[in-house]
Order: sequence, then C-alpha cells, then structure tokens
Amino acid sequence: MGQLIGVHVAMIALATLTVLGRLFVRLTSTKSGLGGDDITILISLALTIAFVTINLYRTLTFHRHRVAAFTIAQLSIHHRAC
Repeated sequence: MGQLIGVHVAMIALATLTVLGRLFVRLTSTKSGLGGDDITILISLALTIAFVTINLYRTLTFHRHRVAAFTIAQLSIHHRAC
C-alpha cells in the first residue's frame, strides 16, 4: 500500500513541477501572459489531483469496511427461502 501512495505522490509532484515550470517560462518570456492552452493545463492538473486524491482515499478506506458480495444464484436461493 505504501508503494501505491509513493508512486501517486511522486507523479503528482512531477506533473505539478512541470506545469509550474512551463507557466514560469511562459510568464517570464512572453509579454502576452497565459494563453488558453495554459489555462487548460491548469484545469487538467487540478482535475488530475482531484482524481488521484479520490482514488487514494477510496483505496485506503475500502479495506476497512467489509463488503458483502453475493452472486445472483445466492440471492435467488435466499429469496425463495423467504
């Protein structure tokens, strides 16, 4: 489980540093500022961070709860017995 968290954190950190580096270069080298592509990259990064956070939370909390999984055959047998 620790490796999963480490990989996710490392990839998010790498993506964030890459986007910040691009934005820094873009803001310092051009007078026009940020363009539509830069805004799209920021939105994409934010959605990626949200997606990874939700998946990590779901993965880490899923093992705490016992989930009952029944097949259709088991459910139909239970239904007939009632």
